[in-house]
Amino acid sequence: MRSKIIWVVFLTFVLAMGAALYVGCGGDDDDDDDDSGDDDSGGDRTIQAQVSDFPSYAPVQGALVEVVDNDTGQPVDPPIQVTSPSDGQVTVTIPEELGDQVGIKTSKENYHNTYQYNFDVGSTNEDFLIVSRVTSGLIAQLLDTPLEADKSHAAGGVYWGDPTDENPIGCAEITTDPPNPGNIHYMGSDDLPAKDRDITTPGDPQSGEGTNPSFGHFVSVNMDVGTPVTITANADGVEEEVLLPALFADSICIVNVYYSKDDYDSDPTGDWCTE
Repeated sequence: MRSKIIWVVFLTFVLAMGAALYVGCGGDDDDDDDDSGDDDSGGDRTIQAQVSDFPSYAPVQGALVEVVDNDTGQPVDPPIQVTSPSDGQVTVTIPEELGDQVGIKTSKENYHNTYQYNFDVGSTNEDFLIVSRVTSGLIAQLLDTPLEADKSHAAGGVYWGDPTDENPIGCAEITTDPPNPGNIHYMGSDDLPAKDRDITTPGDPQSGEGTNPSFGHFVSVNMDVGTPVTITANADGVEEEVLLPALFADSICIVNVYYSKDDYDSDPTGDWCTE
């Protein structure tokens, strides 16, 4: 009788342990297939990119890539950092609590700290841009405007589409709020600023002025730091805007303006626009 009781107790213990293991593990298949959080989230909660020199887009080795808050530009806590290898290819993992968009700060000796905003979590084939001091020196010469170390420099592109489908818009005029008159410029044929694309009649750009239809890029140099800036693009009379949330001294801060294909059936570049 005693041995029978012991055997029943043993079976009860085994069954209880099995049930506990099943509950604790969630049946395993649930984590792999149904839970969007832990096991499967690696691919969905990452951003894959090449750290790229601007404007050559050559890969940059040894750059520190940091995730920053998309609303403030400040490093996230705990820090998320990775250093780029020889091919520049990096993957950053984004915790769910940071939301669906983040900013990226890229830094390296002899380069400007370069901030980019509004990266969608889950995106691939991105470029984390970084601007060398050699390039900024050339820009200062081309514009005949010294880049002041206590100021910030905003830049970006104007596109028809979205971050996965960027079609440069030509002859768009850029304005900023707060204003930065005389310091907004557009890119020439080498994708470096060219004063001959400056707007000669504000509010009414002419052919060959404003954003280059090959690139769509602009730069606004020597802006005051700290204050968020609204950047507005005017493409053939149609306006779209984006918020640049934070500017930092001696840094390049990048944000793009998009004319979504959900709202625009065709490229809003004016028929009159030439390169």
